[in-house]
Amino acid sequence: LQLFNFHQLLCGAHCASGYFLDAEQWGQLGLAESIRLMKPQRTIELRYLLAVILNSLGKGTLALEQVEEALKETKQISPAHKQHVLFSNNKERSMARLMALKGEILLDLGNWEKALEYLQQARERAYQSGSLFAEALALSNMTVLYTYQGEPHLALICCKQSWELKKEANRVRPLDQAYYRAYLGKVHRSLIEHTEKQEDRLYHSERGFRNFYTALNLYETAGDKFHAALTRLDLANLHAHCGAFAHAL
Repeated sequence: LQLFNFHQLLCGAHCASGYFLDAEQWGQLGLAESIRLMKPQRTIELRYLLAVILNSLGKGTLALEQVEEALKETKQISPAHKQHVLFSNNKERSMARLMALKGEILLDLGNWEKALEYLQQARERAYQSGSLFAEALALSNMTVLYTYQGEPHLALICCKQSWELKKEANRVRPLDQAYYRAYLGKVHRSLIEHTEKQEDRLYHSERGFRNFYTALNLYETAGDKFHAALTRLDLANLHAHCGAFAHAL
């Protein structure tokens, strides 16, 4: 096992465990080693992973630098060198995943216009290359973006499409159902503000409560206290909005 492979494994393990500072340290070591050994496939993989980690640590600008370098390196790879291409040995799928990540980072940095541009490009490239998971990633971030922009009808479509694609790609992790339900609840909460008919407002209120309570139950069952607490805040907000102040308190 080569040294940079070992560093990458440690980086991924710490990232999966939530130890992002340790993950960043091992990722940087692995990246330096892969650059020194001129291993482009490992360099791209590590840049992608580091971008995810740096963004999780709130270092969006640094994360953007890593993903832009990874995009540049992927573009330069000849189609003949499939062994040097990230994600399923497919250059187009690699570009889709990297563009989706860049869109997510730009979204977190507050650059919504550029974020939407990259997410749409990522979705189109993912669709053309048959990468269901990359398309799902782009759509899930478009869900967040459209909700922020006050376009919950579009957010609802993207949210449901993203979930269906994840299931089709068999890339559903244990807590993904909880994340999906929690965000679906947020979208229905937003739809209440953008719907004039009383019957539609009641429908979205009911769907919001149902999804939030489902998410809360899943989080509590999994022992995820942090996301359970966030979901309780969302529930309190929805109860208060609907006039159920006793429940909100």
